[in-house]
Amino acid sequence: MARIMVEYTNSELRTILTTAVEGGINYWCSHCDTTRDDEGMVKGVLIHPGPENGDFSLPMPVTAGELQQAVNKVLRGDVQVNSEIVEWIRSGDVGMIDATAADVLVQVVCFEGIVYG
Repeated sequence: MARIMVEYTNSELRTILTTAVEGGINYWCSHCDTTRDDEGMVKGVLIHPGPENGDFSLPMPVTAGELQQAVNKVLRGDVQVNSEIVEWIRSGDVGMIDATAADVLVQVVCFEGIVYG
């Protein structure tokens, strides 16, 4: 079966990153420093997982471009992700990317896989 790759626009990737920061990663991220564009969308974030996260306690930068790389990894099957979340990402519709799916993509950027959830 051919894998369908999806290329999100920079604006869509910022929407996904905003969704993650404002609701998806809060259960494992102790705090984060964000950079926002003129429309208030997150364009970059420095995530601080916190000391309770062991090896993952160092700050981790995440950008919209890195989220696209995470999308590619998920759609290629490089990372094991719930099939429903894969379909939401594959849809190409940013409206289908909820906080859970946005969290998955940020975790793929930060940890090269799913560590939490």
